[in-house]
Amino acid sequence: MVHAAVEPAGEFQSSDALLNHVHHNFQWGVKNNLMGIPTDNPTRNERTPCLMDSMMAEGTAIYNFDMNNFYGKWLADIQGGRDDPNWSGDEILLPMLLYQYYGNTRAIEENYENSKRLLEAFATQAAKPHAWSGSFGDWCPPMQSGYYKDCFSEGEIVNTSVYYRATLLVAKMAEILGRDSDALIYRQRAESIRRNFNSQFYNQASHTYGSGAQVTSVMPLAFDMTPPREQAAVAHALFERLTGVDHSHVGTGIFGTRYLFDVLIDNGFVDAAFTALTQTTYPSYGDQIRMGATTTWEQWHYLGGMETHDHAMYAGPGSTFYSRLAGIRPAEPGFRQILIRPALPKGLTWVKCSLKTVMGKIISNWDTRNGLEQEITIPPNATALLYVPAEGAEQVEEGGVPAAKAAGVSFLRMENGNAVFSVGSGSYRFRVRGKRTLSRRSMSVER
Repeated sequence: MVHAAVEPAGEFQSSDALLNHVHHNFQWGVKNNLMGIPTDNPTRNERTPCLMDSMMAEGTAIYNFDMNNFYGKWLADIQGGRDDPNWSGDEILLPMLLYQYYGNTRAIEENYENSKRLLEAFATQAAKPHAWSGSFGDWCPPMQSGYYKDCFSEGEIVNTSVYYRATLLVAKMAEILGRDSDALIYRQRAESIRRNFNSQFYNQASHTYGSGAQVTSVMPLAFDMTPPREQAAVAHALFERLTGVDHSHVGTGIFGTRYLFDVLIDNGFVDAAFTALTQTTYPSYGDQIRMGATTTWEQWHYLGGMETHDHAMYAGPGSTFYSRLAGIRPAEPGFRQILIRPALPKGLTWVKCSLKTVMGKIISNWDTRNGLEQEITIPPNATALLYVPAEGAEQVEEGGVPAAKAAGVSFLRMENGNAVFSVGSGSYRFRVRGKRTLSRRSMSVER
């Protein structure tokens, strides 16, 4: 087994053996396809890089490996591509990932002008009727045939969503670089895209988008395109689609699967996300593992027109293990401030997780076997916002004393069933006193 010499960055373990196996498959699916470029797959004559596949696996790669230099080089490789957003959008989304996770401003400086030109190409495409109806879209959703022509899905919704997200990110790049007039132009354009998208695709009566397939709601929820007053209803409709028509199984291709579990957790459906993630019948990662999978596959089923069983594109939810189940996210670029807000599904009793960052090593462990305990480590010169599920701050202890009085800890507020603390560098052990049934909905993240 050969791969690029990327250093390990993240470690994740949990009380669920299947979840750990899924995590292992995500890691190997990504690592096996890092060969100086993120390859399409290592097993047939289509080893050329696929921007779409890479884009969906990059969050997972960053949480598991040090990808700053690798992806900096990759961005130089792909500059100038002018395909549809679902393919070329990586030229814009990836520089902002490197900025967010590594504080890499150079990635923005070197890719800003290309990002602007790419947005103009997207705008030209978008002006044509049904411009993206034949695009890859939510590539390879569950199906029986699995042949190439059957893998295209929801091209208009996926591409418009990526176009919107890319436009908003270029506006943020402009702000970072001090180009305020550009920032204003792109923010106004993004708002126009969002309004037109909701006007064209949103079904007010059913609180769904387009065909109502999972991805059609996942994308606008993931990218904050849904009007705020409609967000809860759209999320609930997605939950009903998942648990009803789709029998708590994924019904998504690579874009929808990348964001499905984040969206469910962020909107309070933590248990539903965990159930879908740990299913053992088709279509699911557990079904693949049941048939011997040690890496992620190119399709949900075993046989089809593309029979690669070592493919990174479906490893996208690997980032969810770190960012939601362990709750580690950058609140400021390069983890100068850290958000620690873990989701606690009913089927999971403990998680142990660490992440090496440019600031140092972050640890976020939690255990509910004897009440809730959270162990965290914040590296030097960093601070954290910590969310502890509790009915009040007085329930929370750190090191055996009330958390609000503990050294390095400051109580900020109560928020949706969580006591929110500011925490300085160091190692801490938080514990919630008293008997309390933890509300899974209280784990949702305010957007």
